[in-house]
Amino acid sequence: MSAATNVTKRPVRGWRSPEAAFYFDEATKSEAGRDWLDCADYAQASLAAENRVSTRFLAASCEERAGLWIEALGDYQIVSDTAARTGLITTGNQARQRAQALKDKIPKIVIHKPAKADGLVVKMNDVEIPGEKLDGEIWINPGQRTIRATGRVNGA
Repeated sequence: MSAATNVTKRPVRGWRSPEAAFYFDEATKSEAGRDWLDCADYAQASLAAENRVSTRFLAASCEERAGLWIEALGDYQIVSDTAARTGLITTGNQARQRAQALKDKIPKIVIHKPAKADGLVVKMNDVEIPGEKLDGEIWINPGQRTIRATGRVNGA
C-alpha cells in the first residue's frame, strides 16, 4: 500500500492528522530498524503535519543517534520547555537531561582570525563562516571538516 493511500485514511485515535499518524508510525518502524536518519526524517514529517511533544522527543532521539547533535539539542530543548504544559513531566525531564548531556559533548571549533587580515574568507565544508562567528565557538555535529581560509596578511 502506498504512502498516499495510508495518508488519506481517517485519523488514528488520538491524532488530528492521518498524515502525522502515518509518518509517526514510519518513524517508529525506522527506529526499531535502527535507521536513525529515516526515523528523524519521518518524525520531522509527522511534526510538520501535527506538532506533538512525543513526536519531537522521538525526532530528537533519532537525530542524536544519527549524529545530528545540534538538531537533537534544539528538539530536546523544545520538548523540555513544552512537555509540562501537556502533562508529560517525565518526558520533559528526560529531554532536559539529554539536552544537558549533548551540550557537554557537542564538538566546538574556534577559528582565530589573524589580527591584520584583509579580505579574509573562511569556509567550512565549502560553506562560508560569517566574520562575526570567527574567534567564537562554533558548535558542530560530530564528523570531519575541511576548513579553508583565504585572504591577505601583511599584504601577502
